[in-house]
Amino acid sequence: MDSHSNAVSPGFFPLFLFYHEWTAGAVSSWHTGNGGLTAAGWWFAALSTPLFRFIVYRWGFRYFLWGALLWRINHLNLSLIPTHPDHAAGLNFLGLAQTRFGILLCAVGCGFAGHLANAFEGASVGSQKFVIAGFIVLLLIVGLLSLLLLVPKLAKVRRTGLLEYGRLANSYTASFHRKWVSNIEAPTEPLLGTSDIQSLADMGNSFAFVDKMTVVPITKSLVLQLAGQAALPLMPVIILGTPTVELVHAVIKMLV
Repeated sequence: MDSHSNAVSPGFFPLFLFYHEWTAGAVSSWHTGNGGLTAAGWWFAALSTPLFRFIVYRWGFRYFLWGALLWRINHLNLSLIPTHPDHAAGLNFLGLAQTRFGILLCAVGCGFAGHLANAFEGASVGSQKFVIAGFIVLLLIVGLLSLLLLVPKLAKVRRTGLLEYGRLANSYTASFHRKWVSNIEAPTEPLLGTSDIQSLADMGNSFAFVDKMTVVPITKSLVLQLAGQAALPLMPVIILGTPTVELVHAVIKMLV
């Protein structure tokens, strides 16, 4: 492995966004030669890397603005309904908007995959599995972090909803019990065909909606989508770094 590869071998994923590419290595490579940077090295250092970082930092600034927007939404006096069928008091669409930042995770993953490929020269995938897993987990945390700003608002809505619907349910079930079970209130209609039974079931469903309400609009599909976009650029590196025999066995195991 040349000195340039040693200089950029991945230790922790954000670092490669801050490496400088102008240092000439002691060993000739595609990046440097005896006279300094090669033509490919100049292209890499002067054009492709600055452009890549500009796009990534621009998306990072957009992500910061998105977080600021969510912070302001959390402080608005919104009319949120705890029984909303999206299980997030009507704010689940914000989680859907979060998927748009998957392209940022994929871009960072592409840069990380390139630096990780250098580490596979003389190394195996197994020696890098913790780095890969840590990268995906950390990117996923970053990709979902802004949604946590809504936790105080949604937690308050859920807590208030449980109290309000709990009182309503207690009042209705007490009346139902007095009318149909204790016979304190003599019913004027037959039990068969009465709407009281259906109303009792609807009351239970309403309270169940509040009880199942989430305090953050993060769904399983959102987590899988962002994790997939973060991990996608690493797939070619993992395949190339896996011995052929192990790769064939893994494919056969999946098919059988």
